[in-house]
Amino acid sequence: MKRKQLHLPIMLMLLFFTVSAQAQTKKQTGKKQITKTVVQKKATVESKPTAQVNEKMIEKEVKSDETPKAEKSTEISSPTKEEKAVTSYKTALGLKFLWGIALTGKHFFKEKHAVEAIFKYRGYTGVGADIGLGVLYEYHNDIKGVEGLKWYGGGGVYVGTFSFKDEISQYMDQYGSGSNFYFGLAGVLGLEYKIGSLPIAISADWQPSFQLKDTYGSSGFSAESGGIGVKYTF
Repeated sequence: MKRKQLHLPIMLMLLFFTVSAQAQTKKQTGKKQITKTVVQKKATVESKPTAQVNEKMIEKEVKSDETPKAEKSTEISSPTKEEKAVTSYKTALGLKFLWGIALTGKHFFKEKHAVEAIFKYRGYTGVGADIGLGVLYEYHNDIKGVEGLKWYGGGGVYVGTFSFKDEISQYMDQYGSGSNFYFGLAGVLGLEYKIGSLPIAISADWQPSFQLKDTYGSSGFSAESGGIGVKYTF
């Protein structure tokens, strides 16, 4: 009887320890599952902002790559205006050579429209000297393919006087005068090149003229006018 009474408490104690051990294992497994789910939720929550941040970073990089392209396009298109400003001018003063020597002054009152004044001197050995003044309207237009190169054409009026040498003048005095005053109409056709950013323009033109009248009442056509010009522009 005593042994049976001892076995009963021992069996109860073993049963208690077994139940408590199983309860602890269940708690630990439950905690592990809870921690796993919490970690997974945190991972998903943290991964979403990261993905959004990455998407935003990609969008910013794409925009940053696209922005310079637009800037480059504007940089490419803007130099054309600057080049036009460089290869054009408002006023110019210079010299012209070929048929005598001339002082010239040109002024643009519109983009393609200019007025040029030409004061010319030409000496004739043993005969005398010719002095004249012409005022011409000139229309300018660009020649495609060459920046700064333009053609121009136009027309105007001129006046002048031819002074004979003394020995010729004495002979001419028999006919009324030792000098000959004349006037007429003139045309012009030529090319002009403005040298980049330098304040220099060179030109070559032909200026045919038709003399309406002179002191002796004569008139006629002349092709000996024009020349090679070099001008300072500003």
